[in-house]
Amino acid sequence: MNFEELDKRNHQVFRKYESIYSFLESEFRKFYELPLVGSPTMKKQLKIYRQLKFMAPVIWYHALFEQSEYGGFITNDDMMMYAKNWYLERKREYIINGEKMILTSYQYDEILKQTLAKLLHRLNYDIDLIVDLGGGWGHRLFDLFLFGVKSKEYVLLERSIAGRRCSNLVYSLFDNLLRFSCHHFDWNNLEDMPVFEGRQNVILFSVYSIEQIPKFSHKTFDILIDKFPHVKVLYSIHLEPITFQIPTEKRNNPLRYKRDVQYAIDHKYNMDFYDKLSRTKKVFIRHVNSGVFDSCDGNSISILTWELR
Repeated sequence: MNFEELDKRNHQVFRKYESIYSFLESEFRKFYELPLVGSPTMKKQLKIYRQLKFMAPVIWYHALFEQSEYGGFITNDDMMMYAKNWYLERKREYIINGEKMILTSYQYDEILKQTLAKLLHRLNYDIDLIVDLGGGWGHRLFDLFLFGVKSKEYVLLERSIAGRRCSNLVYSLFDNLLRFSCHHFDWNNLEDMPVFEGRQNVILFSVYSIEQIPKFSHKTFDILIDKFPHVKVLYSIHLEPITFQIPTEKRNNPLRYKRDVQYAIDHKYNMDFYDKLSRTKKVFIRHVNSGVFDSCDGNSISILTWELR
């Protein structure tokens, strides 16, 4: 795939997700009258947020697969009924840490986030900043806060304008409880990313963020690290579909390797995250756990952590 084809694909992906996030935002506003006014109780805030989390993937998939014009939800009750039917009909088999499970996509995503929270809890010292690298509408950051992963500041980096607008909208539920901001982010145009001065203890993470970037530029991670000029501790956790990229995977699990490679080729997904990261001189890859989350049809998720040398 040449650079012209890469640019065309990146533009297509961006436009698709931009329109879906715009639809998501409109549904959030329509059914939950966000941003909230007055001073609602925490109980009400959590209730609304949990409904949003439950509905968001349904709205997402409805927009992506069901309606070319992104319509169809008439009332809140209609949408909730659609969600219940959607979740019931779309259970599937996963293998998580070697154990077979039948889960909905919502349940699967919750396990992913709980796993991320457990990993972060182990690092739960005096954290200045937790950054989600390409986090959509920010739900993972909000969940980490609710799970008790404490930081002085929570930052969402997201390419989609509508995704950032969505996150600010949902943040209105929590604006008196945590310090949150969101900024533009593009893996292959990190020069546009803001510089975070003065933060010394920083944690980065990504979940399903890199797959839509077929190839990384040579200096991606050097540029990313330079955005935190005063950092003393920089630690990064990735839950990403990079299993086939790990050097030992082809030998240790050839069937999964073949399946994941073909899935990445068919979907034009990322092929070089591990290679670019491992060649970055400032990075020490501390831990890799291959294929922890396996959807059994390709795109299995591995956990990778790295820190500054």
